[in-house]
Amino acid sequence: MVFFYKNRNSFFILLGLSIFYVFPLILANVYFIDDMSRVNKFQYWSYIGRPFADVLYTIISLGAPVDLFPLTTILSCIFITIALMILIKRMNMKFNIISYLIVLPVLCSPLFLENLSYRFDSVFMAFSILLAILSSEIKGKKYIVIKILMVFVALGMYQASINIYFSVCFLFYISDYKNSHPNSAKNLLQSILIAIIAYILYYVLVIKLYLNGGENFYIKGMKENIPFNLDGLILFFKNIITILANFYFHFSFLYLIVLIVLFLISYIFIFKNIRLNKNKLNKIIFILSPLAIALCVPGILLFMKNIAYMPRMLIATSIFIVFLFYYINAFLKGYWKFLLVLPYLYFFSLSYSYGASLSIMKTYNEYLFTQISYDLNNLNIKDDDNVYLLNGAPMPSQVIQFTEKNKFMEAPFILNSFGNDAGANIMTAGLFEFHNLNINIPSIFEGQKYIDKVKDNPTIKKNLYNIYKENNDYVIWFNKKELKTNQ
Repeated sequence: MVFFYKNRNSFFILLGLSIFYVFPLILANVYFIDDMSRVNKFQYWSYIGRPFADVLYTIISLGAPVDLFPLTTILSCIFITIALMILIKRMNMKFNIISYLIVLPVLCSPLFLENLSYRFDSVFMAFSILLAILSSEIKGKKYIVIKILMVFVALGMYQASINIYFSVCFLFYISDYKNSHPNSAKNLLQSILIAIIAYILYYVLVIKLYLNGGENFYIKGMKENIPFNLDGLILFFKNIITILANFYFHFSFLYLIVLIVLFLISYIFIFKNIRLNKNKLNKIIFILSPLAIALCVPGILLFMKNIAYMPRMLIATSIFIVFLFYYINAFLKGYWKFLLVLPYLYFFSLSYSYGASLSIMKTYNEYLFTQISYDLNNLNIKDDDNVYLLNGAPMPSQVIQFTEKNKFMEAPFILNSFGNDAGANIMTAGLFEFHNLNINIPSIFEGQKYIDKVKDNPTIKKNLYNIYKENNDYVIWFNKKELKTNQ
């Protein structure tokens, strides 16, 4: 595009800031949850409804199923930087430092850090965001088929990108309304229709036909939608309450107060600009658009019966923050606009603290696992033996301090801890494979029958853990010290 060449300096500035933001994740060099299983025995993404992720990875790896990190993370920055350039252009902003500060939360959103942590998946997530934003930006009836295909491919890269698409549609509507665009409502309704068609295509072609209605956990979640009746409406509002409760329990109360105040300030400007259009329908949509962008944070998840609200699924938080910064910019005058720099002190501090904590967790797990692996080999463990992990290894004190201050980041560390709580067994199995032990890790519930024996009569007793052996079963129990609380 011509505008990319004309604004190439802006592109390189945004790219530089993006790479600087992800630099601590590159330094940490961590295998993040699913990464561990892929680096040991490469597994593509089709089985979880992402066939186009397979295609992209085949292209960038030239057909070799190998770990391309940190190239994947750098490519993620490039894709998102292109998306930032499109946002600035589409929202009729000048290419300057203030515009950079407004759009950078697409990358710098705290909830996007988990997505960026994946060595393999981050590039698909970033590319799907680019496709979602690019599809929303393109105008004209002659491009409808192309737009549908873009959203369809974005869904086949990372399903949660549909939330980005919808939130950007409403963000662009707000921009069009403010700039008195005559077809703002028409463009919005057309974009929503395109998303619905693309989602139906994805559901029919990928879920039903390609995967033949597969029984994978992710696919089950996409198939179990709330019913279109009164019970479904009640469940929809329950889901809203659940996500609000999650935000309340996992975020500092101060953060929430700041977000609420900024959201209310945005509505001051919404009502100040409402007179720009005489059409009643346009006015109603304009008033509801900020609420729509907020609802897009959980987005499609609100219509599902049972699904975990993990940080990586809430990527549309990025656009919500962009919306807030867009209106804070309107609120601030003159040099006061540079107060937008302040949130980035938090964003970058969080990124570097998170990267350092990942490094600590990685080193801790490696040393711990090396010792346990040595003990298991001394007990003559063999391939296909069973290893039961009870209680889970405690996390390093520095990581605990980090997660206590940033509770919404706790899940990535739990899933990457040494144990079989939730998805941690994927990491643990991968660590065993790294040490040439292809063992079975049964459910933690199956190992409960050994709990008294491993605690009271262990075969190997250490300060941090005990190991009990019985036939082909090896039980590891971690001695977690309970924190004393004041009565």
